[in-house]
Amino acid sequence: MDKRIDLFIAGIVVLFGCFVLVQSFGIRPTGPVVDKIGPRGFPVVIGTVFIVGGLAVMFGRLRNWSAETGNMIEPDGEPDEPGVPASGPQAWILMTLAFLYALSLTQLGYFIATPLFVGGALAVMRVRSAATLVGAAVVYTVITYLVFGTMMGVRLPLGPLAGLFGTAQ
Repeated sequence: MDKRIDLFIAGIVVLFGCFVLVQSFGIRPTGPVVDKIGPRGFPVVIGTVFIVGGLAVMFGRLRNWSAETGNMIEPDGEPDEPGVPASGPQAWILMTLAFLYALSLTQLGYFIATPLFVGGALAVMRVRSAATLVGAAVVYTVITYLVFGTMMGVRLPLGPLAGLFGTAQ
């Protein structure tokens, strides 16, 4: 692994943490009851964790910079399992799918976007059986709807299917 890339990515993580932290202070408490933590508490914690974690990686890398000859350093962790290699592009594709899922959730609705996302993610993770892809996507969608939409009362976006459910969701 190239130590310059490690340092660069840690810097991006710190910048992202700063962005989350700044954005979290724009969240205003709403509703009749305002608690001490409020709706910005979780984003503040997440932003802080990103900043601290990124800075820890940066300082660790800079502290050992001169001790490591050249730009290439020994990789951390364990080697990949034979026949099941970890893949950088695979991770980026999964993150892109998650981002697209979040963007499309309101427009497509939960019942269309979720099975597409789960099926796509499983396909990226090399699940090749069509029955498994479709079955897992449908089962996951139904179970999470029952838990969040029915039992917990979370209003899930319905997209073009809103007419089938009326205004209950």
